[in-house]
Amino acid sequence: MKKSEWTKQIITLLVLILLFSLLLWANAHRVHEKMMVQITNLQQKDAEKQIEMLEKAQGEKILLVLKTVASDPEFCELLQKKDREGIKKYLSEAFISWSSFGIDNLGILDPSKTVVLRLATPELYGENLKGFLNLKGVPGEYESKVVLGPLGYRFRVAVPVFTEGKLIGFLMGGMNWERILEEASKAYPDLGVVVFIENNRLKALGLDAKKPYGKVINLGEVSLIAQNRDYPLAHLKELAKLSQKFSGVRVISLENLQYSMLAKKGNYGETIIYLTPVDKNLQEYHRDIGIMVLLISFELLAVGLVLYGFYQRNYGITGKVTNYLKVINEKGLQTTEELKVKEIGECSLELGRFIENTRKLVKSLEDEVELNRLLKNEKEEDAMYQLLINFLHQKYDINNAAILVLNESQNYLEVKALVGEIFCNAKILEDKDACLAISRGRIVFHFPGSLENCPQYTTPNNYACIPMIIGGEVKGLIHVTCKENNPEKLKKVERAVEIAAPYLYNARLLKVLEYTSMVDELTKVYNRRFLVNFLEKEIAFSRRHGKELGLILLDLDDFKLINDVYGHAAGDEVLRKVGEVLKQKVRAQDVVARYGGEEFCVVLPGTGWQGSYEVASKLKDALAELKFSEPGLKVTASIGVTVFPIEAKNLEELLGVADKLLYYAKNAGKNRVITLKDLDLPNS
Repeated sequence: MKKSEWTKQIITLLVLILLFSLLLWANAHRVHEKMMVQITNLQQKDAEKQIEMLEKAQGEKILLVLKTVASDPEFCELLQKKDREGIKKYLSEAFISWSSFGIDNLGILDPSKTVVLRLATPELYGENLKGFLNLKGVPGEYESKVVLGPLGYRFRVAVPVFTEGKLIGFLMGGMNWERILEEASKAYPDLGVVVFIENNRLKALGLDAKKPYGKVINLGEVSLIAQNRDYPLAHLKELAKLSQKFSGVRVISLENLQYSMLAKKGNYGETIIYLTPVDKNLQEYHRDIGIMVLLISFELLAVGLVLYGFYQRNYGITGKVTNYLKVINEKGLQTTEELKVKEIGECSLELGRFIENTRKLVKSLEDEVELNRLLKNEKEEDAMYQLLINFLHQKYDINNAAILVLNESQNYLEVKALVGEIFCNAKILEDKDACLAISRGRIVFHFPGSLENCPQYTTPNNYACIPMIIGGEVKGLIHVTCKENNPEKLKKVERAVEIAAPYLYNARLLKVLEYTSMVDELTKVYNRRFLVNFLEKEIAFSRRHGKELGLILLDLDDFKLINDVYGHAAGDEVLRKVGEVLKQKVRAQDVVARYGGEEFCVVLPGTGWQGSYEVASKLKDALAELKFSEPGLKVTASIGVTVFPIEAKNLEELLGVADKLLYYAKNAGKNRVITLKDLDLPNS
């Protein structure tokens, strides 16, 4: 092969390396962005389920209130007479206490569905609501759903009212849908929800977009009918345009901020948009991927240059040998040309070295490919540490090695994986700054002739401590001990650490995301999403093994008053300390979760009625003894206690019974524990 042809091939190789690097970076960018969007989409779908659960729970509360009123003979008599003043007085006296159930307004209709009276919305007297109420007026029916009507976008429950078997009217209780969104935002603080509807659909519903209905805002062709955040008008107009063009999931930009947008249609043709900021780690990951690809490109380039160097070194010798052979073939051995056998020998040696080095390089690349494959198939961070140290032991014959990782508080080192022995002073496990590799953030080694020695090393053998840099920070180290001086083996260990770092970073990121999706940010106890999943598994386990399961549902008394009098900062302090004391007072196997707002739930696996009641009493007393930074601030709780399977047969019944008992505890004077045995009620 001519030298010019070889040069062309080297240039072609370098161009291919560049194109491969660009494609690798682009693919990593696309795959990770898709992964982050999928994670965000799962969070949005979980939030959507949370909203549906809140709607169901709120509907049950309002329904309980409405049925209580509808069964009151005094109310039925007033409704039968259509005594507006009497009904108004009857409702007004109890409306303040009803608002604690989330009811913003009450309405009474006659059998023809004409408004008799509305409390909190007097401008609707006499209006006919046939188009917004689908009840037929038969015993036992009720309506619970989100509606778009004269009061705007809201959640409403309606029941028929009977006296002596005769339909005398309908009773409705409603609340602004934003209140449910506010409740959901406590579990998903980054989630934004915006709802739009086209103005021609409003017109089809008999509504005029130019008139105010609840919190409806006319934005031209569409109107905003609900939101859980005060988005700027410019953002709302941009989202209104997007709501007409797109459905499903996509990433959008609003004033240089990226959001994952999930759009879906509602019952009235409205578009419900869920917005979540794209994780900031995405851009950091793109940067790390870019650096990684750049390093791979340099490595491939170095390989190309090494091959080119081998060629250049051997080209002159092989060329001379070729010329000598041509001369011998043409003139025979009786040639006057001096044949330099030494050069032929040098050519053979160089070719042998080239073949050996190429074999080692191929073996090294095969090992790296295998390590990448193994790490790619593993998702857990701790399992990756064990996989890495096993790989070093099996592939590079390293018999004494350890992986030490900083704990979550970053104070001390933990041994995550070990083969053989650790020859470091145990002091480094308690004081991370005592380790030179951690404190300096670079490799520390000792071989014959090295000037730097680690004062914590306890044997005369050769050693190396290689820091693990994950996400730009030193997160631990790999400690290797060997008897022989083998720099090549050390380089292989360093390379293995470099390969493992991005996988460890991704595993840690996913672990953080999983943790934040299960724990309430304010109280640091589990959130409602985790609680429901845990209860489903525990109920199945208890049913299968014939075990009992205790459930405690508690609600802080007069918590709204605490916020109003002492401020929301004091309210947050109360919630945090309540979460702390609940976790302190229960067993390790028990689960404490924030059920919503100021409600908390405690799950007691394997605990019967007596044990659950005793725990609830202990928790009530502990809450009453809590002290806060605000002088005179005290907190009490109303508590409902129930047990599976004695008092409930499934998850819905268990939570329903506990909620009813909590309601009775509130009505009985608060700061008390109520069970079914206290009320002598049926087990449902």
